[in-house]
Amino acid sequence: MPDKTLILGGGGFLGTAVARALARRNVPLRLFDRQYPAFARDIPGDVEYVLGDALDEQALESAVRGCNRVLCFLGFTVPSSSTLVRECDTTLRSLALLLSVMERQGADMLFYPSSGGTVYGDSPDRTPHAETDALNPEGPTRSARC
Repeated sequence: MPDKTLILGGGGFLGTAVARALARRNVPLRLFDRQYPAFARDIPGDVEYVLGDALDEQALESAVRGCNRVLCFLGFTVPSSSTLVRECDTTLRSLALLLSVMERQGADMLFYPSSGGTVYGDSPDRTPHAETDALNPEGPTRSARC
């Protein structure tokens, strides 16, 4: 299988930051997002862009095909204003589809980070946060404190 990396959410802030870093190391890249990545215009090298929705299995098949690594920076909702049902429906359904497609396509590595912004919550007195800051998660279930 070719040594190509797929970045899901490649049009977002985190996805394009990672894409820039990998492109500087000459890693072959494919970026997948719902719209053309506004942040990604200045990524050097030969970068392939695929437009689609991560809840569309055919779009995921097309995106994963030929890639052995997948970095997933997808975001469907704003955690502080979403509901638990919506979070589970979009996030878990897209992950299940992705894992199924990766298995069929032979992709063997998935990087799936969490979002520090939802872990530390909204605190205007301190940005950026440090690993030692108190946790104040923002999400659909504020009663579930860490």
